[in-house]
Amino acid sequence: VIAGDKYYAPDGTRVDDDTVDVAVKFVKDYGGEGTPEERLHRCFLKIASYDYMTLYGKPTAATIASRGMRMLTLHNGNCYCYAAATCYVARVLGFDVMLNSGQCLDRTASFYTGHGWAEIAFDDGWFMCDGSFHHSRGVNGFKRTLQNFEWRHISGTRFKLVVGDGGAYWTV
Repeated sequence: VIAGDKYYAPDGTRVDDDTVDVAVKFVKDYGGEGTPEERLHRCFLKIASYDYMTLYGKPTAATIASRGMRMLTLHNGNCYCYAAATCYVARVLGFDVMLNSGQCLDRTASFYTGHGWAEIAFDDGWFMCDGSFHHSRGVNGFKRTLQNFEWRHISGTRFKLVVGDGGAYWTV
């Protein structure tokens, strides 16, 4: 729950985390009014409008927060940055989230390459939100499934964003 400039976890504790705080401000600036899903969709479109920047290395539980912070503050990054930012925004809007560090077909559709996307628990199930595909390939990347996405994705390591006890952290 967002109250003022802070996010309060489901257990009622205030979450003191820099990336969560930036996500709260982002939602206030770009989410507008409406249901949590409508607000998330507006925030997702804003994140997906940011520039892609090649960065190397897959994320770890210890590095995901910095990738989300990069996208939310510098407005650029790679697929993992789009995914992390989307996860943080969705979490402060009340959704359970995971970052999937998997694979997808490259631009030439000739081989698989490392790729990351957000997975979000909506009322009707878990869906992927892929901001980098939305941005760079012009496909709808919001609320998709592995089965109905135009570009083949293969699921990999899933990192869950956990909030509570006053903090936020990622776990496998």
